[in-house]
Amino acid sequence: MSSTASEKTVNNAIVRHPEFYFSDGSIVLVLENTALRLHQSVLGRHSEFFNGMWDMPQPSTPETYDGCAAVFLPDSLDDFVDVVKVLYNPL
Repeated sequence: MSSTASEKTVNNAIVRHPEFYFSDGSIVLVLENTALRLHQSVLGRHSEFFNGMWDMPQPSTPETYDGCAAVFLPDSLDDFVDVVKVLYNPL
């Protein structure tokens, strides 16, 4: 699989989250230089913000990471991981 020059630059600065980087994930969220590869359907089901995000027009050349659309969020990684733990492991 080939990468664009911008993707190669981004890849050098980002590490994969050890628990929440699913090979079948459809979206990569990047927080504090850490990539979480998650499922759009799971995020959209539990969040109006993410559900609405998928309906918005997308740029013609979106940023990507590992072949998926990448969204960079300014949130705290630790706080976001706590939310993801609840979504993926509700018990």
